[in-house]
Amino acid sequence: MMGEWIQRTMGPSYWGNPFVPGASYRFSAWVKVEDLEWNAYDSGPQVGVTFMQYNGPGAVSSGVPIEAGWSDPLFNLRRFTYTNKVDWTEISMVTIPAPSYALYAHLHLRFLGRGKASFSNVRWERQE
Repeated sequence: MMGEWIQRTMGPSYWGNPFVPGASYRFSAWVKVEDLEWNAYDSGPQVGVTFMQYNGPGAVSSGVPIEAGWSDPLFNLRRFTYTNKVDWTEISMVTIPAPSYALYAHLHLRFLGRGKASFSNVRWERQE
């Protein structure tokens, strides 16, 4: 079972100020899981990013979504052993370099599994 929240209009501006071409961005959040009913196919909470690349300057051009990456599956990273909760843990990912005309990005918070996931202290920042 999957639950997902998407912020669809995140960017410096969606009126013509693109992300810095070639720059990478870090997306992170603190997560906890309660009432977990886990099985080996569940990856748990993850964060991910999709850039919206425009085929020319300005938002009037046609656009193409570009998958920028996902955080590693939390349950696999921890060599998860069964428990019905996961205390506050930070998850993060760094995007691929931003395309030339990425005017905005979709930020994804998702939970693959059964239970209740909470996300807090969600951060989006340019990598220096």
